[in-house]
Amino acid sequence: MSDYAITEYDDQPMSAWEFRYLYLREGVEYENFFCPYCDIKLCAYLIYVDGEGVRSPYFSARWERHKFGCDGKAIYVDASVKKVATAYYGTHELDFPEALTARPPTHKIKTKTIKSQSLNLSNAEVFERRKKAGLLGRPVSKTYLLQPIVEMYNSVWADGYKKVDENVWNANNRVSMTTNILSGMPILLEDKTEYNEAFRSPLFLDKYRCRIYHGHGFVHVFPNGFILTSEKSARVEGQTYTFKIKIYEALINNDSPMSHLALFEALASYAMNKTAIRWYAYGTPSLVEDIYELLVINLDYLYIKKPFQKK
Repeated sequence: MSDYAITEYDDQPMSAWEFRYLYLREGVEYENFFCPYCDIKLCAYLIYVDGEGVRSPYFSARWERHKFGCDGKAIYVDASVKKVATAYYGTHELDFPEALTARPPTHKIKTKTIKSQSLNLSNAEVFERRKKAGLLGRPVSKTYLLQPIVEMYNSVWADGYKKVDENVWNANNRVSMTTNILSGMPILLEDKTEYNEAFRSPLFLDKYRCRIYHGHGFVHVFPNGFILTSEKSARVEGQTYTFKIKIYEALINNDSPMSHLALFEALASYAMNKTAIRWYAYGTPSLVEDIYELLVINLDYLYIKKPFQKK
C-alpha cells in the first residue's frame, strides 16, 4: 500500500483521505495517480465512493510493482505506529483521520503536465526522495469534514458485529473489544483525545469541550434555519434536559461549496417529508432556556444520514 500519491496536475503528494475530502466537498475527481517516490502508476481504492464509506481509502500498485527499492512509503527515523489493536486489520485499514481542522480555500486544479515515469531514476534517487519525505515527520491524516471521521467510527462498530458473526469474537465481548480499538485511535479536536471519547450521546454531554454528538431525530424548520431533535435527552450533573441541534440559514451563501448546498436541500426535504434521520454534529452544547443546544457554526461539522432500517 502507498501512503501518498501525486497526479499529473500536481507534484504535491496528498493522502488518499485528502483526495476523498476533495471529492466529498467539491466533487473533484482525478483519473490517474502516481507514486511520489518511484513514479509508477497507482490505483485508488474507496476514494470516489458516494455515501458513507466502510473502509479507509488507499492507493495500491495494482499494475506493476514499485521500482528501485521503493515500497510506496517514506522512510521514517521513528518507526512507531498507531496504538490500534492491529490483530484484525490490514495495513491500509489502520489509516484513519487523526485531526479535525478548519476548511482550506477551494481547491484549484492546475494545468495538466506530462508525467515521464521512471526517467533518470535510480535506487539512490528514490531512496533520497523517501528519506526526504520521512524527515518531514510521519503524516497525520487530517480532515475538515466530519463525515470521514464518522465513517471510520461506524466501520469499527460494524466490524465488531461482523467478527461476532464470523465467530472471531464472543458476543459478550463485542462492546469492550470495539471500545478498546476506538480508545487506541487518537484524534485531535480542540484537545488531544481518542475516538471512543470523542463521540458522545447527549446522555454523556460535555459542556466544556467540543465533542462529536450523535443521535436520532427529525428535522424541523424555524424562521432562520433548521432544528434537529434528539430522541435522547441530555444528562448534566444528574439533571435531564431536552437536546437540540440548531443550524442557521446564514451559513449558506453564493460561495458555499456544493456539499453545503446539498446538505441544506436534504434538510429541507427531510423536514417536509418528516423523515427520521441519524445526525452527527461537532461542537460544544450550551444551556438556552432549559434546553441544551448545539449550534452548528460550520456545515463541514454536520453529517446527516437516514438510519439503518432493520429487516
